[in-house]
Amino acid sequence: MTRINEYHRPPNLAEALALLGRSEPSTYPLGGGTHFRRSGAWPPAVVDLAALNLAGAVRGENAWFIGATTTLEEIAAAEGLPDALRRAAVRQAPRNIRQRATLGGAVASGDSGALLSCLIALEARLMVEPGGQLMSLDMYLPNRTQPGHLITACFLPHGRACAFAEISRTLADLPILVVAIGASVVDGQLHGTIVAAGGADQPIVVMHEVARLVTAIPELHAAEVAAVTSQAPWLDDARGSGDYRREMTPILVKRAATELLAAAAEVPHAG
Repeated sequence: MTRINEYHRPPNLAEALALLGRSEPSTYPLGGGTHFRRSGAWPPAVVDLAALNLAGAVRGENAWFIGATTTLEEIAAAEGLPDALRRAAVRQAPRNIRQRATLGGAVASGDSGALLSCLIALEARLMVEPGGQLMSLDMYLPNRTQPGHLITACFLPHGRACAFAEISRTLADLPILVVAIGASVVDGQLHGTIVAAGGADQPIVVMHEVARLVTAIPELHAAEVAAVTSQAPWLDDARGSGDYRREMTPILVKRAATELLAAAAEVPHAG
């Protein structure tokens, strides 16, 4: 296990960004630290974010604001947040880890699974410093390993419904595969549909062709989805094979789409 040579706990954002912007030594933000503990690869220097007041979930006029250091357990318990997101936070990690792991850390580490899939489906936007850049996860994730930046918040626009379906070996295990679908639902019709899929130790995949199918035919058959997901880049691992995940993808798409329409019928303007 690598050793931390420098530990910093700056009192404000400006000092934190100055430390993170250094070329030497390599310096990374520290939220709950669960990602570093799991991998055993601690960076040479860390910037503890605890004093920056970046936690909390607040409902605004047009969007939910969730601070980057809000823990997964706090997200799961936050009344009013989309139900799918709260459930996804629970399925992202065991309870002991959820009490420390943060939203920003889960996104920055690229932890594929229910939480990241739902955030993408809900059209989440990240506030990234320096520069106060507001960007989609599609924009952020390919460049997330670049040093010097810091996620400070996540914004979830109101008016979108979301549902996800998953498979796992047991209820206590992390998902082998998860599919999340988000959309605006008006008079039973889906608009702006996004389909995102992932799973423990798998890539995160945004399925544009599947989204078009779901939008056009919400009550589609799994076979129609299978035709456009046969090359999904799922990996073999101890939990299951890539072929098994490809076989299950259309089934989970169908389940999530059915759940989305049922939930939207009960709450027409989910937010």
